[in-house]
Amino acid sequence: DALILDIDLPLMDGLTLAQTIRNTDKKVSIIMMTAFTDQEKLLHATELKLLKYLVKPIDLLDFEETLDLLAEELTSTSADVEVIGEGYVWDKREKKLLYKGSVAPLTSKEQQLMVLFVKNKNRSISFEDIMANVWEDEFEREISYNCVKNVVSNLRKKLPEDSIKNVYGKGYMLQ
Repeated sequence: DALILDIDLPLMDGLTLAQTIRNTDKKVSIIMMTAFTDQEKLLHATELKLLKYLVKPIDLLDFEETLDLLAEELTSTSADVEVIGEGYVWDKREKKLLYKGSVAPLTSKEQQLMVLFVKNKNRSISFEDIMANVWEDEFEREISYNCVKNVVSNLRKKLPEDSIKNVYGKGYMLQ
């Protein structure tokens, strides 16, 4: 999400609005456009972690660069999460499954399996690949297919219905 605000707004000033939004959402990108250049407003703006503070009249090239920066920011932010299903999101950076904003607890094997599934979304993953990636430290030991099936089964219970499919004769796929 992104906002382009002006300090001079009809009902409240843009800095107060940005502060209110920041208190609930640390990730939203905010660009402030204003004619104000006084030090007090600039200092307050720096505390809000704005993407950019543009002083009017705004140079077209500066505005284009700001929009490019915003596009880059939004792309990198969206690349950090993978939507799994309605209300379910995988945070790639934190390696956490979120359901409606709350963390859904995963075991370490379920977490490793989710990483593998998300990297290979909509592609089948063989039992052997799952064993090699999820049980990489223990791969020398004999890991049974039942062990893989149990972890997949437990993970399925924590995800939207039918998000993990059996691929006959091959393995599993996250859709």
